Amino acid sequence: VCYTFNEEESPISIGRVNCDVEIQNGSISKSHAVIDYSTERGMFYFKDLGSTNGSMAIIKEDDTLKLKGDMKFKMNDVPFRILELP
Repeated sequence: VCYTFNEEESPISIGRVNCDVEIQNGSISKSHAVIDYSTERGMFYFKDLGSTNGSMAIIKEDDTLKLKGDMKFKMNDVPFRILELP
């Protein structure tokens, strides 16, 4: 499945219930993470929302990950790939 969004739609919520991107997988928390755009820095960021199963990536101390084109990461056992960014 491929999702397309832009900075005006940010933040994009990811989870199992009432989220912009809903993933019906028991390893994904109800409200697992968000992808947000920082107008100040002109970049997209991934943030785990304290999910019970976690996200597999090297994340800075503030729990955010700067997203780049062709980046791969996992939310527990569900793989994600960022194809491109504006």
